[in-house]
Order: sequence, then C-alpha cells, then structure tokens
Amino acid sequence: MAWLAVLITVWGLASLYLVSDGAVAMAPDMLVLYVGGALAGMATLLFTILGSIRRSVAPLGHGRRWPWMVYAVVIIALVPSLCRYGVPFKVCLALSRDALIQEAQQIPRGARVDVPRWIGLLPVKRVDTAGTATRFLTGSCLVDDCGVAYSPDGEPPHTGRDTYQHLTGPWWSFVLRL
Repeated sequence: MAWLAVLITVWGLASLYLVSDGAVAMAPDMLVLYVGGALAGMATLLFTILGSIRRSVAPLGHGRRWPWMVYAVVIIALVPSLCRYGVPFKVCLALSRDALIQEAQQIPRGARVDVPRWIGLLPVKRVDTAGTATRFLTGSCLVDDCGVAYSPDGEPPHTGRDTYQHLTGPWWSFVLRL
C-alpha cells in the first residue's frame, strides 16, 4: 500500500504544481488533476475492497492498512479543492511579490522581454507593460495567454482584447485573447 500512497502523493504534487502558475491549460492541467484523481480514487477504492475481503479471511491480528486509505482519501479530496480555489497560485504569488515588484520597477515602459525565466516561484514566459502596469505572462489558458499584472495605479489599461480580474492590492490576473 505504500506504493499507492507514493503514487497519490506524486499525483497531488504534480496537480498543485501545474495550477500554481495561475494559467489553467485545459489539456495538461485538467487531465492530470481530474483524470489522475479519478484513477487514484478508483485504485484506492479497489484496494480498500480487496483489502477488506482479504482481511475477512485472514487470521486475527493481520496488519491494518487503514492509515494508507485515510491518507489517500484526504489527498484525493483536498488537492482538487485547493486547485479549484487557486490556492497554489495565491501562495506562489504571495511568496513571489517582492521579486515581481523588483522586476516591474526595472522594466522600462513600453518594453517587452521575451526571455522565459523564473521570477520568484512563478515561471514567467514574457514581461511587458500596459500603461503603468507590468504584465507577467505565466502560461496559456486554452489558446489564450494569461498571467498576473502588477498595477499600483488601479486596473491596468486595456490594450486590445485583454481582460483583467482583480486579485488583491495592486495585483490583477489577465487574459490576452488571441
């Protein structure tokens, strides 16, 4: 049963990592999160049933495996909930704020930097500006580009088919519609 716990742990960590950039790419993120979660849940259910049958015919005192099952159920229930409410992204943003602000202060207005790199805990593919706002492109949302914008002067100006949603303080999530 230890291998099942390891498998579920790897699935959970991969799911949390995939949604930590704030961009929800439907194919890889949702495939890993939901299909992987369903498979992990079915494996847990199957081994719970098989373990119950085996224990019913085993001699008394045979080892219990319920702690593994409880662990599996908690992780399978917790990971999609954390991902659904954007907790991994919010944690990464909170821990990356200083590095993102420092980068925002260094980039000249009107500039665009297409050098993929990590800024804090966020994988940034591109940095550009929109008015006084600095936008950090972190990934793809289906076919659109999306990320986080730092705009201490309020909502960033719209530069085309972009949309913004306020996160907290001077931080906004954005989608650049292609």
